Amino acid sequence: MGAAGGEPVTGWQRIEPDSFPAGDVAGEDQVGEAWSARWRRPLVLYVDAAPATRGRPTWAVIDCTYYGSAGTEFEYPQHVRCVTTFTVCTNPDQPYDTATTQSWDVDNDVDLVDDDTDVSNERIREFAENDGPPDDGFWNAHTESAGYWPVMMLKVTG
Repeated sequence: MGAAGGEPVTGWQRIEPDSFPAGDVAGEDQVGEAWSARWRRPLVLYVDAAPATRGRPTWAVIDCTYYGSAGTEFEYPQHVRCVTTFTVCTNPDQPYDTATTQSWDVDNDVDLVDDDTDVSNERIREFAENDGPPDDGFWNAHTESAGYWPVMMLKVTG
């Protein structure tokens, strides 16, 4: 399994571009545009329970989609949120079209500050562009709590 140019992919690798528009992900709660960052890594399954992946390269893909939240009277008026999508697929360049398993987490409050929180499109895009790589523990903790273990659990070696 190699990246463009034939180099093998090890660990989490950012999929270009650094950020891309993600449209409407939160309905009435969303202020402005959403922006995503996407990461991939080869996936070694503990148990290959998904017949569609047998004998085919399998990838873990994480999309971190940032958006401005309008907030409610019970929380900060405006802040930045992140929806994280966890996908097992056979083609990391088209993860949703080749997905065999998918899950998401929508409760990531990223920027809880004060009433003057900047949720402009530029600020949201900046969050996506500055998004750092995930680690295997982040993936494994989510997939285990979501009930997908061992189907989506990364086999961490060494």
